[in-house]
Amino acid sequence: MSACRRRFDCAWLLAAVAFAAPAAAEEKQPLPAGDVVARRTMDAAAGDVYQRLLDLKMHETMWPEGCTQKWDFGTTSVGVGGSARLTYRAAMMRRRLTATIAAGDPGRYLKIDHAGKKGFAITWTLEPVGDQTRVEVHTWVDPPPWPLTKTYMNKIRPVWKECHKGLLDNLARGLADSGA
Repeated sequence: MSACRRRFDCAWLLAAVAFAAPAAAEEKQPLPAGDVVARRTMDAAAGDVYQRLLDLKMHETMWPEGCTQKWDFGTTSVGVGGSARLTYRAAMMRRRLTATIAAGDPGRYLKIDHAGKKGFAITWTLEPVGDQTRVEVHTWVDPPPWPLTKTYMNKIRPVWKECHKGLLDNLARGLADSGA
Protein backbone atom coordinates (compact mmCIF):
# COMPACT_ATOMS: atom_id res chain seq x y z
CA MET A 1 0.00 0.00 0.00
CA SER A 2 2.79 2.37 0.87
CA ALA A 3 4.61 1.71 -2.41
CA CYS A 4 1.36 2.08 -4.33
CA ARG A 5 0.62 5.33 -2.61
CA ARG A 6 4.11 6.63 -3.39
CA ARG A 7 3.75 5.64 -7.05
CA PHE A 8 0.40 7.46 -7.22
CA ASP A 9 1.93 10.56 -5.59
CA CYS A 10 4.90 10.45 -7.96
CA ALA A 11 2.67 9.99 -11.01
CA TRP A 12 0.44 12.87 -9.89
CA LEU A 13 3.46 15.08 -9.22
CA LEU A 14 4.98 14.31 -12.64
CA ALA A 15 1.65 15.01 -14.35
CA ALA A 16 1.25 18.29 -12.48
CA VAL A 17 4.76 19.39 -13.44
CA ALA A 18 4.20 18.38 -17.09
CA PHE A 19 0.98 20.41 -17.35
CA ALA A 20 2.28 23.36 -15.37
CA ALA A 21 5.53 23.69 -17.33
CA PRO A 22 3.94 25.06 -20.54
CA ALA A 23 1.88 27.57 -18.58
CA ALA A 24 4.91 28.66 -16.56
CA ALA A 25 6.99 28.89 -19.74
CA GLU A 26 4.24 30.95 -21.42
CA GLU A 27 4.19 33.37 -18.48
CA LYS A 28 7.97 33.85 -18.68
CA GLN A 29 7.97 34.50 -22.44
CA PRO A 30 8.46 38.15 -23.33
CA LEU A 31 5.10 39.59 -24.27
CA PRO A 32 4.60 40.59 -27.88
CA ALA A 33 4.51 44.30 -28.54
CA GLY A 34 0.98 45.53 -28.07
CA ASP A 35 1.61 48.85 -29.78
CA VAL A 36 -0.82 50.12 -32.38
CA VAL A 37 0.70 52.03 -35.29
CA ALA A 38 -0.79 53.58 -38.42
CA ARG A 39 0.88 55.69 -41.11
CA ARG A 40 -0.36 57.81 -43.99
CA THR A 41 0.98 60.50 -46.28
CA MET A 42 -1.19 63.61 -46.39
CA ASP A 43 -1.50 66.48 -48.86
CA ALA A 44 -0.69 69.14 -46.27
CA ALA A 45 2.33 70.86 -44.81
CA ALA A 46 3.69 69.45 -41.55
CA GLY A 47 2.97 72.75 -39.80
CA ASP A 48 -0.71 72.58 -40.79
CA VAL A 49 -1.00 68.98 -39.57
CA TYR A 50 0.68 69.93 -36.29
CA GLN A 51 -1.67 72.88 -35.70
CA ARG A 52 -4.70 70.64 -36.16
CA LEU A 53 -3.27 68.02 -33.77
CA LEU A 54 -2.67 70.65 -31.06
CA ASP A 55 -6.45 70.97 -30.55
CA LEU A 56 -8.01 68.09 -28.60
CA LYS A 57 -11.46 69.17 -29.80
CA MET A 58 -10.22 68.28 -33.29
CA HIS A 59 -9.16 64.87 -31.98
CA GLU A 60 -12.74 64.27 -30.88
CA THR A 61 -13.94 64.84 -34.45
CA MET A 62 -11.16 62.75 -36.00
CA TRP A 63 -11.70 59.47 -34.14
CA PRO A 64 -14.07 57.17 -36.05
CA GLU A 65 -17.50 56.61 -34.56
CA GLY A 66 -17.42 53.98 -31.81
CA CYS A 67 -13.68 54.32 -31.06
CA THR A 68 -14.07 57.04 -28.42
CA GLN A 69 -16.92 58.57 -26.44
CA LYS A 70 -17.81 60.94 -23.62
CA TRP A 71 -15.27 63.70 -24.22
CA ASP A 72 -15.04 66.24 -21.37
CA PHE A 73 -12.52 69.00 -22.00
CA GLY A 74 -10.26 70.58 -19.40
CA THR A 75 -9.84 74.31 -18.79
CA THR A 76 -7.80 74.39 -21.97
CA SER A 77 -7.92 71.89 -24.80
CA VAL A 78 -5.35 73.47 -27.13
CA GLY A 79 -1.57 73.28 -26.94
CA VAL A 80 0.82 71.66 -24.51
CA GLY A 81 -1.05 71.20 -21.25
CA GLY A 82 -4.44 70.90 -22.94
CA SER A 83 -6.50 68.03 -21.59
CA ALA A 84 -9.67 66.04 -22.06
CA ARG A 85 -11.26 63.11 -20.27
CA LEU A 86 -12.60 60.47 -22.65
CA THR A 87 -13.36 56.80 -23.04
CA TYR A 88 -11.48 54.70 -25.58
CA ARG A 89 -13.37 51.73 -27.00
CA ALA A 90 -12.06 48.81 -29.05
CA ALA A 91 -13.89 45.49 -29.10
CA MET A 92 -14.51 44.70 -25.42
CA MET A 93 -11.93 47.22 -24.13
CA ARG A 94 -13.20 50.35 -22.39
CA ARG A 95 -10.73 52.79 -20.85
CA ARG A 96 -11.82 56.08 -19.30
CA LEU A 97 -8.67 58.21 -19.15
CA THR A 98 -7.49 61.80 -19.09
CA ALA A 99 -5.49 62.73 -22.19
CA THR A 100 -2.98 65.55 -21.81
CA ILE A 101 -0.87 67.06 -24.56
CA ALA A 102 2.49 66.48 -22.88
CA ALA A 103 5.05 67.65 -25.43
CA GLY A 104 5.33 69.03 -28.90
CA ASP A 105 7.91 70.03 -31.47
CA PRO A 106 6.16 72.21 -34.09
CA GLY A 107 5.80 70.45 -37.42
CA ARG A 108 7.60 67.33 -36.18
CA TYR A 109 6.21 65.63 -33.08
CA LEU A 110 3.36 65.62 -30.57
CA LYS A 111 2.93 63.44 -27.49
CA ILE A 112 -0.34 62.82 -25.67
CA ASP A 113 -0.11 61.10 -22.28
CA HIS A 114 -2.91 59.19 -20.59
CA ALA A 115 -2.21 58.97 -16.86
CA GLY A 116 -3.20 56.09 -14.63
CA LYS A 117 -2.65 52.41 -14.08
CA LYS A 118 -4.15 51.55 -17.47
CA GLY A 119 -2.82 54.64 -19.22
CA PHE A 120 -0.67 54.82 -22.32
CA ALA A 121 0.98 57.36 -24.60
CA ILE A 122 0.12 58.35 -28.15
CA THR A 123 2.80 59.97 -30.29
CA TRP A 124 2.32 61.72 -33.58
CA THR A 125 5.40 61.92 -35.80
CA LEU A 126 5.35 64.24 -38.80
CA GLU A 127 7.87 63.98 -41.63
CA PRO A 128 7.79 66.46 -44.52
CA VAL A 129 7.96 64.75 -47.92
CA GLY A 130 8.03 67.50 -50.53
CA ASP A 131 4.81 69.47 -50.04
CA GLN A 132 3.18 66.49 -48.30
CA THR A 133 3.60 65.07 -44.79
CA ARG A 134 4.07 61.47 -43.73
CA VAL A 135 2.09 61.10 -40.49
CA GLU A 136 2.53 58.28 -38.00
CA VAL A 137 0.25 57.80 -35.00
CA HIS A 138 1.71 55.36 -32.49
CA THR A 139 -0.08 54.18 -29.37
CA TRP A 140 2.38 52.66 -26.92
CA VAL A 141 0.56 49.85 -25.13
CA ASP A 142 1.79 47.07 -22.89
CA PRO A 143 -0.50 44.11 -23.55
CA PRO A 144 -2.25 42.72 -20.50
CA PRO A 145 -0.60 39.82 -18.70
CA TRP A 146 -1.34 36.19 -19.45
CA PRO A 147 -4.06 34.85 -19.81
CA LEU A 148 -5.53 38.05 -21.37
CA THR A 149 -2.68 38.62 -23.83
CA LYS A 150 -4.20 36.44 -26.54
CA THR A 151 -7.57 38.20 -26.31
CA TYR A 152 -5.88 41.59 -26.56
CA MET A 153 -3.69 40.59 -29.52
CA ASN A 154 -6.43 38.76 -31.47
CA LYS A 155 -9.58 40.76 -30.72
CA ILE A 156 -8.87 44.20 -29.24
CA ARG A 157 -5.69 45.23 -31.06
CA PRO A 158 -7.06 44.58 -34.61
CA VAL A 159 -10.12 46.76 -33.86
CA TRP A 160 -7.88 49.46 -32.39
CA LYS A 161 -5.71 49.34 -35.54
CA GLU A 162 -8.83 50.01 -37.62
CA CYS A 163 -9.65 52.94 -35.34
CA HIS A 164 -6.16 54.35 -35.97
CA LYS A 165 -6.52 53.96 -39.75
CA GLY A 166 -9.87 55.75 -39.60
CA LEU A 167 -8.28 58.44 -37.41
CA LEU A 168 -5.70 59.17 -40.12
CA ASP A 169 -8.36 59.05 -42.86
CA ASN A 170 -10.43 61.61 -40.98
CA LEU A 171 -7.39 63.80 -40.32
CA ALA A 172 -6.54 63.80 -44.04
CA ARG A 173 -10.17 64.58 -44.93
CA GLY A 174 -10.31 67.45 -42.42
CA LEU A 175 -7.09 68.92 -43.75
CA ALA A 176 -8.36 68.71 -47.34
CA ASP A 177 -11.70 70.30 -46.38
CA SER A 178 -9.92 73.18 -44.63
CA GLY A 179 -7.69 73.80 -47.65
CA ALA A 180 -4.51 73.14 -45.66
